[in-house]
Amino acid sequence: IYMVRDPLRRIISQFFQERRTGRTSAPFSGVIRGNGRFVAWSDYAMQIRPYLDLFPAENIRIVVSERFHADTVGE
Repeated sequence: IYMVRDPLRRIISQFFQERRTGRTSAPFSGVIRGNGRFVAWSDYAMQIRPYLDLFPAENIRIVVSERFHADTVGE
């Protein structure tokens, strides 16, 4: 099971988390342009690729977090 979030919401959440913990003081626009990890962590295709190389696609279940939380039984 591989759970993903809406990429933009995930980036915004990470930004505010890092502001709260003092890991960044840059404005949001500066973080997006100057820090590739914020965007890279939302590159789900890149992250799942190694697993698809090892396992058949039918053995991997990708779940969208927002859908899961809206309908835990259906997902």
